[in-house]
Amino acid sequence: MASKITTPYDCIYALEEQRITKVGTANGPVDVLFAATVGGNEKQPEIQKLMVADFQYNRVYYRVTAENISVTDFYNIVCSILK
Repeated sequence: MASKITTPYDCIYALEEQRITKVGTANGPVDVLFAATVGGNEKQPEIQKLMVADFQYNRVYYRVTAENISVTDFYNIVCSILK
């Protein structure tokens, strides 16, 4: 989801703490808030049930969500949006 007005919230969730990750782009680093459900699949612990990333890039606010995805794959999706 994307919006030029504000972060496009589709649900409300609470984080114990907000840890911002700086992701490099051609225009400099972008602050990305990554969040995931606690615990993954027992057979595949790297797979998360739900992951969310909120960030602003080029004056557009983004919320990226994915289900049943690895942390690495989700990070790569966010990086591809920032290219």
